[in-house]
Amino acid sequence: MPVDTTGGAAAFISALVSYLSEGYSLDHAIRIANYAAGFCISHPGVVTALVDKLTLETYVNKLEPELLTHGSDILA
Repeated sequence: MPVDTTGGAAAFISALVSYLSEGYSLDHAIRIANYAAGFCISHPGVVTALVDKLTLETYVNKLEPELLTHGSDILA
């Protein structure tokens, strides 16, 4: 359930750009960014609700570990 949606878009965009810049496919980057936004809106505040990379990847790895593999998704 959402607690504070103020920073959701910022969390999504920052995660999306971060994972795209690391060579993830658009599909994987969007899915990871959705997790970042979901984490953010489930906590109060904006800055304090933003998820760090380690926490995000630990959470994603438990639910969809294939999202964190580059494999053939990495850009040439």
